[in-house]
Parts: sequence; C-alpha cells; structure tokens
Amino acid sequence: MQIKMDRAAVRQIERDLDHIKNGAERAMSRAINHTLTVTRTESGKAIRKQVKLKAAYVRERLKVNKASVNKPIGSITTPKRGILLTRYAHRQYKNGDIGVQVKPSG
Repeated sequence: MQIKMDRAAVRQIERDLDHIKNGAERAMSRAINHTLTVTRTESGKAIRKQVKLKAAYVRERLKVNKASVNKPIGSITTPKRGILLTRYAHRQYKNGDIGVQVKPSG
C-alpha cells in the first residue's frame, strides 16, 4: 500500500510554515509517522480478522520505519517467512489427532 500526498497541499504547507526553521519538513515527518502508527493498528486488526493470532504477536511483527526531517519516507514491513502452526490455537483429540484453528471463527 502506498499513500500519496497532494503536491498543491504540500506547497501550501511550505508557504504557511516558512517562518519556522524546517517547519514544513517537521510537520510532514510527524504526519507521516502518525499515519504509520494508525495504519499499523488498522493492518493488525485486518490481519487478525483473517487468521487467529494474538494482537501482541501481530504487532511485534509489523515493524515501523519512521520518517525523519531529512528523510520524509516511512514504511511498515513484515518478515517474509511464514508463521509456524504452533502460534495458532491447537488441541489434541483422544484418538491422537491434532487440530489447529487458523481462522478466527469456527
């Protein structure tokens, strides 16, 4: 997912904050970082609607690379490898079989 900024709005912010040292750059980096944290929360909720994982596990896997004044780029990354079945709710039946609940319902 990529979020794009309106160039006209960026120019307006730069004009409004030109009296503050690095004003526009600081405002944009703070806005990017706020958007990243909100997006991380929403992404975690969307992931947990699809698979039955604990919120803390999903949250620690969603790594946020924050923007700075000098580098106004931020991202959210996850590991590329899959998830072990031991992370999901499981149980052993009397006949020795094991059941794993991957989906959040059912």
